[in-house]
Amino acid sequence: MSHKLFMSALVGSHNYNLNTETSDKDYKVFVFPTFDDLYYKKEIAKSKTSDYLDYEVHDIRKLSQLWWKANINFIEVLFSQNIRYHIDENNNLVQFIKQNKNELATMNLPYLYDACMGMSLRKQKDMLIDSPARHNNIEKYGYDTKSACHAIRVLDFLVKLVQCDFSFGKAIWYNNDDIKRDSLLAIKRGMYTLEEIKYMIETCTNNANNIKGIYKQQSPNTKLKEQLDEVVKEQCYEFIKEI
Repeated sequence: MSHKLFMSALVGSHNYNLNTETSDKDYKVFVFPTFDDLYYKKEIAKSKTSDYLDYEVHDIRKLSQLWWKANINFIEVLFSQNIRYHIDENNNLVQFIKQNKNELATMNLPYLYDACMGMSLRKQKDMLIDSPARHNNIEKYGYDTKSACHAIRVLDFLVKLVQCDFSFGKAIWYNNDDIKRDSLLAIKRGMYTLEEIKYMIETCTNNANNIKGIYKQQSPNTKLKEQLDEVVKEQCYEFIKEI
């Protein structure tokens, strides 16, 4: 049995206004579980990559966990520049997400800080590790420019989120006249040396460390997570009932 679509959303560089002429489009897609998925305790997860389009498919039962664990790559779905709900938009789950998207994005700020710092560290390591996808950049520049851009952008996001009074949508977006946007695009194009990149990362890391206390003093919104869990469960039940 095929899986019914719930939501698809554009993510990645096109969603931050950091796309270049070579940027492909990335989507995250969420689907309803089938009865077999529930019975056999399976979660849907798959991905497909092409020259122009990448997409990941996930089970809607993971929504609460993904947003609670504060992975910025999944939270940004809530603020996609191109989001589509594949069911009636008056649906309870759709309405709950629309009405609470900023609160959902920031419901676990202490974890969000740790998740972003961890992601930046992974990208810092990736930018120096040769692989088929990164080989040309590493050979040409001495580091992978895309990974370097990610490493710095995530650190900058933490600072911007505080400056934007925890408005996630404003924090991930870079206006055309933003100097930081110009700098991040220049990183992607390999316009800095490895030493300059390392200095940028060190500076951005220090800036993020300076605001760690602001994140850590925020109380996670466990009540909102419980509400999300419940509305997702109700929606899965309604879907299975109709099969």
